[in-house]
Amino acid sequence: MDSAMTVFVRRRKLCLYASVAIFVVGIGESVAISRPPSQTQFAIAQISPAEREKQVNDLIREADATDDVLRKKELYLEAREIDPGNMLVRQLLADTQIKIDELTKDLGKGAVAEKLRSDVEDALKSNDEAKLNEVKRELESALKTDLENKEWQDKLKSIEDRLKNNAASVKSRTVREHAEAAIASNDRKKLKEALKEVNEILVTNPNDADLLRLKGELENRSRQKDTVWKLQIVALVILAVGLIAGVLYLLLRKRKALLIFADGDRAGEVFLMEQPKATIGALPENQLVVMDEIGKISRCHCEIFKEGRRYFINDTSRNGTWLNDKKLDPGRPRVLRKGDHVSLAGQVTLVFRLK
Repeated sequence: MDSAMTVFVRRRKLCLYASVAIFVVGIGESVAISRPPSQTQFAIAQISPAEREKQVNDLIREADATDDVLRKKELYLEAREIDPGNMLVRQLLADTQIKIDELTKDLGKGAVAEKLRSDVEDALKSNDEAKLNEVKRELESALKTDLENKEWQDKLKSIEDRLKNNAASVKSRTVREHAEAAIASNDRKKLKEALKEVNEILVTNPNDADLLRLKGELENRSRQKDTVWKLQIVALVILAVGLIAGVLYLLLRKRKALLIFADGDRAGEVFLMEQPKATIGALPENQLVVMDEIGKISRCHCEIFKEGRRYFINDTSRNGTWLNDKKLDPGRPRVLRKGDHVSLAGQVTLVFRLK
């Protein structure tokens, strides 16, 4: 870590020095070009060609002996001032400028790389979702131009892992909240949904004590609710079966008709119809024999018969049959209902009942 920091500081210093030197040299060159000939230039003009060549060669040798490209450029500029037409000096100056440009470019790349490293460290330290995603995009962009850069690949993986962990943490927190809410509501559907979510999280984190606790609570509550739900279903089935059976019994049972004497000497006497049809009258052949002292009840006064689940009465007398105080038309049967009163020629009254 210390060596990396040292390299970083050195690069920053070198970049700063290079920028200052280039700026200063550039200003010097522009000033040198724009200013009028100085006393030094007049002095150089008085030097002999041999002496001028010797000074240029000394400057070239001094430049060759140093590794500082800025110093090289400075010496070559001085040599060019002594001998502006020297093609070797011009070429050396051009080559040195290329190296300076490359160095400046490399320093720029290094600064960008250092900034990216710093951004990665800040994003991981802050654990901010927006910063992590922004650095992820920067690393992906850097890898497009440098596919084999192992450092960027490793840092990208670190960022992606952190994002995945953060997403997993958010999901885990949400699942816990859903589980607590389901337990509080004790709703069967919510309990099952929360249990499913907890089981999914436990696949990747099977030793989470809190999730295991929630799972146990959800399972217990779900079993209880399932038991109650099943009992409710059974109770509903039994109730439905009972209702259906009761309705079927009421619909299908064979109800028998009763005729109860409401007045006279036979008041309270009950006649039970055993057959689908019964005739009523004074003759002994009738199923229900009814006579009166003045002979108004006919030999076969009326008949009661069953069709389907209903009973009907048909008048067959000379002196008439009344149903609830309404005289019947002979040959036109009328439906009998529970509690109807049947009067035979006004002499005997019978009450119709069902058993």
